Amino acid sequence: MHFGQPLHQSQAQALLVTRGKDGMSLFHPPQEPVHIPAQAREVFDVTGAGDTGVATFSMALLSGLSLLEAARLANTAAGVVSAYLALMTDISSIRPKLASCCPMGSVA
Repeated sequence: MHFGQPLHQSQAQALLVTRGKDGMSLFHPPQEPVHIPAQAREVFDVTGAGDTGVATFSMALLSGLSLLEAARLANTAAGVVSAYLALMTDISSIRPKLASCCPMGSVA
């Protein structure tokens, strides 16, 4: 997977690519790409996993996490959500899983 040229042409600082069952990849030149394996043990329903990943990544960055920390947290959140059947409307059951991933030690 090589996104160097398109990333350079877009003038974006980084690119996070979701790769379904293979997790996510973070491209942030000049560093080497980081491939983050998927976290879901069993996938029941991927509805909302991408939205969850994007929302988690955005909020993590806004909260001061690094690109890599935000990508890892987003990957974990997307994996947890896909392990549930149908859309999740309450995150209380996944807080412990997110908190174990979050370098700050807690998820509000």
